[in-house]
Amino acid sequence: MRTLAPLLPKRGSSGPAVLTLQRWLNERGAGLVVDGDYGPATAAALKASGPPPARPLPPMGAWIDRDWVTDPARWARLASRIGLARVGLFLISADAGPPRVYPPHWTHFGTLPRLRGAIETFGAYGIDVDLTAWLWPDVDYTRAMLDTVGPLLEEYDTARLDGDTEFAFASAGEHERVAEMLTAVPASRMSVNDYASLQAKTRLLLRDGVRRRPQLYSVGYTKYTGSKVITQPGDLHYPGVTQHYGMAGGGRWHQVAAAGPLDVGLAAYKPVARMTVADQVMRQAAAALWYEPAELWWWQLDTGAAYHSALEQLGRAA
Repeated sequence: MRTLAPLLPKRGSSGPAVLTLQRWLNERGAGLVVDGDYGPATAAALKASGPPPARPLPPMGAWIDRDWVTDPARWARLASRIGLARVGLFLISADAGPPRVYPPHWTHFGTLPRLRGAIETFGAYGIDVDLTAWLWPDVDYTRAMLDTVGPLLEEYDTARLDGDTEFAFASAGEHERVAEMLTAVPASRMSVNDYASLQAKTRLLLRDGVRRRPQLYSVGYTKYTGSKVITQPGDLHYPGVTQHYGMAGGGRWHQVAAAGPLDVGLAAYKPVARMTVADQVMRQAAAALWYEPAELWWWQLDTGAAYHSALEQLGRAA
């Protein structure tokens, strides 16, 4: 069985990673004040209990952008070599909605026969498929999406609908009505992913049984402010920090009342300065294991050879 030890925070650090460690130690009778400060008391408790044991590495998946349309067999071979259990096929561009198009317009990549062929191609390699679509709070768009995806879910009993929210579902529209429409998809056949911060509107979609899939991406730089900001050790987007932010800190995913499987989305792009790609991948996965995810998902499979090698190494972790 593939196993990996949960990533430990450094002594003298503070924040959500330390909160998670302190809570774990208290479950073992440490009696710590859970203050997120890795001081002498936390260090002594960890020394007394020992570190957490290695945990099973859950099945892994990776998203594929529109490139799956051209050569699904190529992607299936790569996914099989890496050891993926699932892939998420993006069905539609983000440009199908505001600000480019209003109201949002549903039109999926490729033809339905090509999409069915891709599902079957991956299936021949033992790889199941998530059908990933942007969720816009628009009734007509959602009805058209369900008209496409619904029959595919009936036809392929291991397929699932993966709803990507981000800026799309946060836009103006009929959020409650669309959330109600999506109950037509069995909860066990649907996942919802969103930023590490988890937006308020997205919570409408997280009914009991739906898979929660926070995007806890640790990357080497961001451009949220318009300019390139290099990630430094300890920053929000640093490997081993993002995962705890989303699950135990300001990210609020831990506040979701609905029960459902937890997956964790991780980054296989934007290398981190002064860190190998293998370490970027491994540290993210090891931090995520604190929260016992059912699956680990990587953005994305259309990445460089160094990331493919790192994911293979992770799959062989022991």
